[in-house]
Parts: sequence; C-alpha cells; structure tokens
Amino acid sequence: MTGKTLGRYKITGILGKGAMGVVYKGHDPKIDRQVALKTIRSEIFADESNREELLRRFQQEAQIAGRLSHNHIVGIYDVGEDDGITYIAMEYIDGKSLDKIIKDGIRLSIDQIVFTAIQVCDALDYAHRHGIIHRDIKPANIIIIGDANKVKVADFGIAKLVDADMTIGKRLMGTPYYMSPEQIKGGKYDGRSDLFSLGIVLYELLTGKKPFSGEDISTIIHNIINQTPLPPGKVNSNVPHLFNKVVLKALAKDPGDRYQTGHEFINTLRSTFKDDAGATIPDGYFKTIQKAGDRPELLEKIGLRGKFRRLLVAAVGVLLVIMSYSLWLKKREKQITPPPPTISEGYKDKSIIKMGYINVKSDPPNANIFIDGKNRGITPYLLEVSSGRHEVKLIKEGYLSWEATLEVQENETLNLFQTLKSR
Repeated sequence: MTGKTLGRYKITGILGKGAMGVVYKGHDPKIDRQVALKTIRSEIFADESNREELLRRFQQEAQIAGRLSHNHIVGIYDVGEDDGITYIAMEYIDGKSLDKIIKDGIRLSIDQIVFTAIQVCDALDYAHRHGIIHRDIKPANIIIIGDANKVKVADFGIAKLVDADMTIGKRLMGTPYYMSPEQIKGGKYDGRSDLFSLGIVLYELLTGKKPFSGEDISTIIHNIINQTPLPPGKVNSNVPHLFNKVVLKALAKDPGDRYQTGHEFINTLRSTFKDDAGATIPDGYFKTIQKAGDRPELLEKIGLRGKFRRLLVAAVGVLLVIMSYSLWLKKREKQITPPPPTISEGYKDKSIIKMGYINVKSDPPNANIFIDGKNRGITPYLLEVSSGRHEVKLIKEGYLSWEATLEVQENETLNLFQTLKSR
C-alpha cells in the first residue's frame, strides 16, 4: 500500500496491525501534516444485510469522538471509504504503545505506572462526561510519548465495532482479557466498564501477569465474571501494599463497588501515593524509560528499590530512637518540661488531634479544593481534617471562586455542595 492513497491521504508506511485492521502512516497534502490511517477489516462489514447500518454507526461514532479535544486523547480528523476500504484518519503520535513496551521487556517504575494511570483516567473522565465510552481500554490503545512524560489514549469512537456484541462467524474478535463482566454478558454498561479495564492494565503493569487468564476464551470469560484475582502484592512481593486496595477496587465485579468516575480514581491515586512531605507528586513526572536489554538491572528495579526503602526505613528508625534518647537525657539534665505537642503542616498525630470529615461536591465538578490555603484535591472528594474551623475555597477555571469558613465536628462528616457561578 505504500505510495498509494486512501481518499486524499497518501500512504507513506505501515505502523502496525490489529484486530480491527492495518494502521498506516500517511500524509495529508491539503494541510501538510502526518496522520495515522486506520483501516477497518472488510469482514466487519461483510454482511450485506446490515452493511449500511454498520457503516452509518461507525461514521456516527467517529464523528462524535472527533469532537473530543483533550490533551490525553488521540484526535480524530476524518472518516471515509475508498474503493471498498473503510478508514479513519487520526492524529499521528510519535510514540510507543504500552503493549509494545511490555513486549519489549521494558519495566516501568512505580511512579511511571501511577502517572500513566492518572493520565488515562483523566482522558476517560473527560470522554465519559461527554457521553462517550471507550469500550476497548487495553495496552495497545495506550500510547507513551517520548520519555513517558505524556500518555495518549487511542481508538475512541471506533472501539464500538469490537464490542462484545460484534462477532465474526459467531465468535468474539480477539481475546477478552480486558473486558468487564457486564461487557462480556452483553448487558448495559457505562464508563465504569472502562475503569475496570484500566484496572486490568494496572494489575498487569505491576505484576507482569494478567489478573484473569486461561487456556481458552471460555476460561478467560468465566474467570473475569466469577474469579477474584490475588492482590498484586501477593503475585509480586515488591509491589507496595497500598496498590492492593486501589487495584482490587477497580476490579470489583459490581460496578457500584468500583470507582464511579475517572476523577475518583485519580483522587485515590493522588491521595494514596504521596511523597514524605505529604505533597502529591505532580503529573508528568517520570524517570526515563529504558530497555531491560540495555540495562539488565532494570528488571530488578522495583525489587531493589523496595529492599532499599526497607533498609532505609530501618536505619532512619534506629537513628530516631538514638536521637530521641539523647534529647530526653539532655532535657532531664536541664529539668526542662517538654512543650505540648504541635502539628506541623502535612502531619497529623491522630492520637492527639480530633478528626472529622468534609464531603466536598460542586456543580460543575472538578473544582480545586483549598483547605486553609492548601490544595487538597478535586471535587467530588471526601477529606479528613482536624476538628474545628477551616477556611474552604473552591476554584475552577471559567467560574467565580467560592469560599467560606466551616466548623467541623469530631468524628462527623460535614456535607458541602456548592453551585459555582460562571464568570
């Protein structure tokens, strides 16, 4: 096909092959830009009885997805048909799919895995709020750009063609490793199905294994619907235990027990994985990805880091004990009465401080929450704070900021819902 054309696009190379068809690299002479041209396998439209309906649905889905404009979503430019070949013109991304990265033996660090998940969640949350479900979240549709400081999700708008009810010869296209239980059953589902699929990807990145496997499709399907996977930390002892609860919630069989939105997933990741000072590690922070073949020790990176951290924690603990004992001796000699305990920013001794909660929601959602001048997350969010008075402020671009002083009681939850006024 190199040198030939699809519509107005000139084919300049091949990028890959998948269940849907072949993906070519192309050039748009009208705008003078590179594009990715994804062709759709002819078998999908082979049934003449509903060919026109499938084509209409395909074009409609692509047009809807083409209106999505997001930093972490591969843009759709055009859809067409040329000489019986159906194709879709998309944004060309100079990157590597997560699937290719896994096959090349590249191991992502814990930080890289977290930030990859955050960016995918951000893309899904945006699409879900615009009424679009991806339906086919898997490593092949997650593209890592450059040194992994940016992630893009591909195939919005065309994944519906490989949905669970789309079959060829009464069989599923491809394998259902990343499908949700409700998707396999063929019932109604929503964006939480995408979050389940992302949970499978996250599990695989952490452990090197898929949570639901089997020798054939029937076994895989049975396991997805009925089997509860082992916690990631049980499969790979080097995985921090904090990941167990986070991942298993995403893989809950009942959609009501999962994360309800992409931003809820993001908030959990950000609040769970913080640096020692209590500040969330910012989006886009990545260490350079390298091939295991170039640096064999990378294969043991997570394990070495885990051992190093345990040794470091033990050493710090011993040092703190020695320092504490020395300070106690000095205070005893000088007969100094220790001052009452104080609370430093980012630290709360819950045995001393009485705690309460603020359940913050806003219309529209995704407003930044500031508690006493400190950014604590994005609405909707359940925050744990010390009891007493707090200055609460909500900020969202395009809307007037809102602020108030709230009184939080011990062991009680203060529900806050605020409608923000547009500028």
